[in-house]
Amino acid sequence: MSGHSKWATTKHKKAVIDAKRGKMFAKLIKNIEVAARTGGGDPAGNPTLYDAVQKAKKSSVPNDNIDRAVKRGSGAEAGGAEYATIMYEGYGPNGVAVLIECLTDNRNRAAAEVRTALTRNGGTLADPGSVSYLFTRKGVVLVPKGELTEDDVLIAVLDAGAEEVNDLGEEFEVLSEAGDFVAVRTALQEAGIDYDSAEAQFVPSTQVPLDEDGARKIFRLIEAGQVGAGPDRAARTGGTRVRVLGVDPGLTRCGLGAVQGGRGRRVELVEVGVVRTPAGADLPERLLGIAAAVEDWLDRLEPDVLAVERVFSQHNVRTVMGTAQAAGVAVLAAARRGVPVALHTPSEVKAAVTGSGRAGKDQVATMVTRILQLPERPRPADAADALALAICHLWRDGTVAGTLTSGGATAAQRAWVEAAARARRAGREVAAERAVRGASGRRPRGGAR
Repeated sequence: MSGHSKWATTKHKKAVIDAKRGKMFAKLIKNIEVAARTGGGDPAGNPTLYDAVQKAKKSSVPNDNIDRAVKRGSGAEAGGAEYATIMYEGYGPNGVAVLIECLTDNRNRAAAEVRTALTRNGGTLADPGSVSYLFTRKGVVLVPKGELTEDDVLIAVLDAGAEEVNDLGEEFEVLSEAGDFVAVRTALQEAGIDYDSAEAQFVPSTQVPLDEDGARKIFRLIEAGQVGAGPDRAARTGGTRVRVLGVDPGLTRCGLGAVQGGRGRRVELVEVGVVRTPAGADLPERLLGIAAAVEDWLDRLEPDVLAVERVFSQHNVRTVMGTAQAAGVAVLAAARRGVPVALHTPSEVKAAVTGSGRAGKDQVATMVTRILQLPERPRPADAADALALAICHLWRDGTVAGTLTSGGATAAQRAWVEAAARARRAGREVAAERAVRGASGRRPRGGAR
């Protein structure tokens, strides 16, 4: 039970899995379109298309989607996009050289997303030629082990141009020249040996040993490069949808809530939860637990902005220090990943969600439930506050104006606009009154202070 209900948690986890699966399907369909455009729509005469179709089928892509992709790519059906292949070079964590091959219909967007993926995961973009000399294009065929031995595979592919067979643990890797992998694949089929994939890849000439932490960072970078540039991410960064992760900082309970929305769109819940740390634990241990949770949410949900409650002064110094420390951990995690950070005061958040800067926690939770159309209130209150922070930033980031002009503003949005206008008018009146008072009470020069 994290958040407001077990079903809601299961539903949101399923939504994340479905989103990743959709991105994978889109990538496979894109490969089919490009293969059909460059080599024709007949898989029998186009080995690249044949391999792309087989890979899509093994990943359970529907046959209708595959057929339409082939038709779009070959020109038999309208709607195909013009994709281009672009190579980027860079360095990942621990100085690991990376070569990134992009298939995109928008060069500017691809460059921005590659740079963002590298920056958020401890890498940097390098100049052309910096690392490409460390890679050689080879034909790579992966064969599941099963009951096969290395000799069985080697005998089947030796005369087809295979250079070496490597044991990778659960599968065999067959390397050949880039132009020979089709012959190697055919030789395996004739020998009755099934294979998982067959394609031309860039193989590094040297490898760098990594410890567990370094390997985890590299895997995170690879996952960001493969999934982060999907169509859903492109749509969000294209201005139609923004995802915000709200953090209600605290040592005992740190609320986390993510929402997404945009101009003319209803605000949607992405995920909500609370990080708890034992009060009797040491401070470093508690902050480490909060940091690990925030980093996990940032890596899984890939928000466009992190919204954190601005720490305010109060009489309980110990409480405000713990809140500030938890907020600092969250801000640091976002900064390391290149995620922009926004700070909002409690009254600012309350005014955005309820229309009143003096609203209580019950009112905030009630309005969050209505705005997101949740079956019940998010519990505990820290979870609702985190969602309120995310909603506040989403509306203050310019989406309210766009919604109002389209006539689709909610009551809370209209109340927020009116409250903001009243606050601006009140601020101007106070400033004018202070200016008049200062002018009338000015002491003459040289007088006593």
